[in-house]
Amino acid sequence: MYGAASVSILLLDLESNEASLVTSFLDEAGFNSSIGRKTGMSRVDVAAPFDAVIVAGRGHVDQAIDSCTRLRQTGYRGAVVVLGERDGSDHHIAALDRGADDFVTRPLQARELISRLRAVLRRVASSRARCGAVVIDFSEGVAYVRGRPLKLTRREYALLTCLTEAGGERVSRADLLARVWRRADARSNLVEAHMSRLRDKLGPDSVVIESVRRWGYRLRP
Repeated sequence: MYGAASVSILLLDLESNEASLVTSFLDEAGFNSSIGRKTGMSRVDVAAPFDAVIVAGRGHVDQAIDSCTRLRQTGYRGAVVVLGERDGSDHHIAALDRGADDFVTRPLQARELISRLRAVLRRVASSRARCGAVVIDFSEGVAYVRGRPLKLTRREYALLTCLTEAGGERVSRADLLARVWRRADARSNLVEAHMSRLRDKLGPDSVVIESVRRWGYRLRP
């Protein structure tokens, strides 16, 4: 997995004292953290580079659980961790059912929080890939742009997956043709035709796909 320094965490709707405490935990572990305002808790920009959101509902766990629902409804595909109390209730089950990846109980312990955060990040990273506003969920077999699922054909999805798996390296037309169509015909324009339709469906975010002259394509880093 990528290093902690490249991971961005949003703290959403935490009380100021708890936000300071969690920020200190994250800073010590090498993560990048930002504090969100309560007014924006249902409007997290799904294109923003947040790998995880830690949400607390300002001490009201029901509010934090509602935030999970709103985050997923806006199309946020990253990890979500809810902070709550160990009070014998079923809040942790409700949080998981409503979109949270984990539920961490108070009083917060630095080692537990960081370990759990790393665990959910590993799980998300293993099933999803992101480039700009485009997210591919491999477990669902669905690509999203700014939280909106794309209606891709099997070939279009395969093309996008091939470019994503290349990690920013260029992929030749011949390789794409061989991997997606199992063909080796240098005269075929299948790649160009399907790539054009894929770009149309991505709209303004099609800029993530860069044409490499006389070679093929790659995703912009």
